Amino acid sequence: MTDYFTRLLGIQGFVVEAVTQDRQGAHSRVVLDIKRGERPRFICSGCCHVSEEGIEYRTREVQHLSCWQHLTVLRFKQYRVNCPHCGLKVEALPFVLRYSRVSVWLGNLVYELCKVMTNKSVGILQGLDDGTVKAIGKYRQAARWTGSALWGLMRYSSEVRSVCI
Repeated sequence: MTDYFTRLLGIQGFVVEAVTQDRQGAHSRVVLDIKRGERPRFICSGCCHVSEEGIEYRTREVQHLSCWQHLTVLRFKQYRVNCPHCGLKVEALPFVLRYSRVSVWLGNLVYELCKVMTNKSVGILQGLDDGTVKAIGKYRQAARWTGSALWGLMRYSSEVRSVCI
């Protein structure tokens, strides 16, 4: 069954190891434990240097797109990279921004929903706090006006993804 989730998730270089379901408050959630596939590569968040050695740093959980009526959480180990140029840095990942608790895809969805719905409605629909929804909208709007990030973020994601292959 985890092979199906791996294909549905579509994050290159990562494999779904386990799927669990639990209830958190009023919402049911599905937790996907993902791990790296064979020959993992780690990317420096400072200069994008690719390394084949990483130092385990922490286990991280980020909310992803809903799976049917369940909230979906990705749980994975994040690593530090001993970069020859930058020193010890946390790795860059293609599916989540630094310090973010939501995936890039969920951030994109929330931004688009905010164009046609109120922040509170989007928060209820996606199981997020209105402050989180507002912060995503502000970040994306600022990125749009500076010309760098919404599409630059997706370009960065695809670059990191292509390096990880």
